[in-house]
Amino acid sequence: MESKTKDILNRPFERTQVKERVGPGGRTLSYVAIGDYIARLNEAFDGGWSYEITDARILDEEVVVQIRLTAGGMVKMGMGGAAITKRRDNGKPVAIAHDLTAAEARGLKRASRLMGIGAALYLDDEEPAAIEQQDQRGSGSRPAQQEGETQNDSPRITNAQLAKLRSLVANGSGDWGAFRNSVRERHRVNVEYADRRLASTLIQEMLERSKPAPVHGGNGNGNGTAHGGNGTGWRRS
Repeated sequence: MESKTKDILNRPFERTQVKERVGPGGRTLSYVAIGDYIARLNEAFDGGWSYEITDARILDEEVVVQIRLTAGGMVKMGMGGAAITKRRDNGKPVAIAHDLTAAEARGLKRASRLMGIGAALYLDDEEPAAIEQQDQRGSGSRPAQQEGETQNDSPRITNAQLAKLRSLVANGSGDWGAFRNSVRERHRVNVEYADRRLASTLIQEMLERSKPAPVHGGNGNGNGTAHGGNGTGWRRS
């Protein structure tokens, strides 16, 4: 794969493209519309890609679709599902075709993710990046978020904050990938989709670590000692 194509595939989505919805357990899940995935495929492969439905099943409560995506000499498979929408009065399906279309879109997203598109939205366990929704008193769930409202009422990380973090990591001889993994392990969110409060906290932490270690005076014998920092595991060895 050409470097330019790889960069396009792996480029994080813009903040304006990332929407949020309330998922299981009241978590806020980040997602990107299928149209943005298709636009990214077109950009990366100049329209030279295609997909086909290799399997589609209608179960009692769900429809499941398997997608095969072919692009740039690669073939990736993705499985997508959607709950069957039913009428309240008699429990009959409203529009199976609509549910299949939703499952098809999710399958294409997952196949695209295997090529790198939207991978930053997901954690190691392949669940969408999520922030628990709890009120400030620590009890009960917050009301469902409206479209455009951001996690914990704090806007998403700015480009300036992200650039600052990259600069601090580089200046500290750190590895960006290892730093991202560290943030993901500690905060259960990928740094590109963190909110501004978390970004500010991370920047402050790194600024503190970048300060010179204090050197305590010796006892007259030249035996002064310097105390090191608390490494985070993301510096280059």
